[in-house]
Amino acid sequence: MNKKSMGKLFFTLCFILILSLSSFSFYNNDKYQDMQNFKKILEDKSSLDFKIFSSNIDFNKFLLENLIDYKNNESIFYSPFGIQVLFSYLLNGISGQSLKELKRFLFYESFNIDAINNYYKMVLQKILDDKVVSLKFGNSFWLNKGSDLYKDVNLKGLKLISEDFLTIAKKYYYMDIFEEDLLKESGFKLIEKWVSKKTENKIKSLFDKRIINKDTIAILLNALYFHENWATPFDIKNTKTDEFTTLDDKKVKIDFMNFSSPKKLLYYEDDSIQVVRLPYDKFKNSLIIFLPKELRKTKETLNLIFSKDYIRILEKMQPLEGYVKFPKISCEYKYELNDILQKSGLISIFNPSLDFYPLFNKEIKGINEELFKIDKVFQKTYLKIDEKGTTAASATGVSIIKVTTSIEKKIFYFIADHPFFYFLIDERSGNIIFTGFYNG
Repeated sequence: MNKKSMGKLFFTLCFILILSLSSFSFYNNDKYQDMQNFKKILEDKSSLDFKIFSSNIDFNKFLLENLIDYKNNESIFYSPFGIQVLFSYLLNGISGQSLKELKRFLFYESFNIDAINNYYKMVLQKILDDKVVSLKFGNSFWLNKGSDLYKDVNLKGLKLISEDFLTIAKKYYYMDIFEEDLLKESGFKLIEKWVSKKTENKIKSLFDKRIINKDTIAILLNALYFHENWATPFDIKNTKTDEFTTLDDKKVKIDFMNFSSPKKLLYYEDDSIQVVRLPYDKFKNSLIIFLPKELRKTKETLNLIFSKDYIRILEKMQPLEGYVKFPKISCEYKYELNDILQKSGLISIFNPSLDFYPLFNKEIKGINEELFKIDKVFQKTYLKIDEKGTTAASATGVSIIKVTTSIEKKIFYFIADHPFFYFLIDERSGNIIFTGFYNG
């Protein structure tokens, strides 16, 4: 199925990869108890970490709704976590209305920047500490030596970027810092090589070289790569072509993976929805699928992705035996996110302002009078779900420019043959990494 066809067919894919942020072990003799141990993360609802985690879920729900509307109900697959990491870091380099607006956009109004930095340091460190490397990340800050401002400041023997900003980059966000002439082909190729390496060659050509010019000050990048096999693989012999009912009630033929016998899985069901969790090997990550019972109420299911209901459902999931019928999925997407972010209420950072002053070296005379803005926010994603497991990758970028203008024994049957939501989670925590939509 080509990308254009898939774009028409996809509607209810919601894919969330959740990051590690706790110190709990999830691998012992009782694998189902391991899966239940996820609930430990939710016990201390008064903790700052839990509150930031909850805000991340609400941010994703807000962004997901806006993306669905913006893409006119086409398929989407994106990484909210890539956006959250880069924008959380950027909070350290802006002030004024831009800072206030970005915190509100991220649902971080109640948190100070130090708390946010410490939270992401903990989350990212947990990934680095994981000896079973199923999830990898990379963050980088690319200072453009080819910009006019860099050249002017360099002639005066000064550094362009604030040392505090760069220290935070390395200490809290584990960023690689590069100073390269990005106007040259060799500099641009280094960015492409970095992204390709961090995503195991799944993401290439993240952005067009033409977005870089003499006014481009810096580019911030996040890369994510996930690969894991199912704890209980689907037998390829049971994969069959069958009908999938799209949101507009059309029937399309796709390949479905099937369990030939009931499997013990964490499961939740009420009058409106079925939810099942498919664990990956070692039970450190899992895929959570939200399947509306009625096709016409698919969009209403989005309301269950607010943190309050999402967490309630996770807490109520219980081990049950059942069958699962689930589509094979393969897709790639590329987004320029400026429009959707502005439609979502993030306005100020895309307009020329003095709010970027904290980003720069205060010893530079007149830097507090210069105008800067975010020029582009872009992301590219990759997803493959098959009988063996899941591979997912994303790369996210933010470019900053100088502006010269003004300012009972129950057997359940889980048949995913109509639109559904699904979530891949890390059993140790809960941070949203990838989000998408499936409709065929």
